[in-house]
Amino acid sequence: MRERRFARTSLLLVLGLSFSMACGALSGEIPGMPDFSATETQDAIMNAATPASPLSGDWRAAFDSGEAVFHIARDGSHINSIDLRLSGWHCGGTTMSTNMQVRSSSWTIDGKEFSATIDLNPPHIEELTFEGTYDAASQTWSGTWDGDEYGTHCNGDWAATR
Repeated sequence: MRERRFARTSLLLVLGLSFSMACGALSGEIPGMPDFSATETQDAIMNAATPASPLSGDWRAAFDSGEAVFHIARDGSHINSIDLRLSGWHCGGTTMSTNMQVRSSSWTIDGKEFSATIDLNPPHIEELTFEGTYDAASQTWSGTWDGDEYGTHCNGDWAATR
């Protein structure tokens, strides 16, 4: 009886290892086999045929107590997302340190200008709005930021580089 149990366990172990090796072979480890593990997003597929706008790319904007990285679409029509890093940012009675990535479909670029508002702490009234303008001559973005902390406004300037 023990010999049957041992044989059955051994057979299951061999089958499990065989399936595991077969799955590993299908993961792109065979030479010449395409790697399907890295999928492209629909945005990336669409952007492949779209010529790059000078407005597009990742723009790093430094300001008092933080920075924002604006990820502008390849065609320059909108901001895909903003990476926001605040370190001891102070406005009104609030001091905040945070790292967040925010997305919105409403951050369009009209001409060479945009306005993007980030809700820092929903549902509280703590917002940070960036307004920016692209300067074609210097190929840079710059603008102002405005913080609203329960009606207390704080503001400053920013300039972005790639």
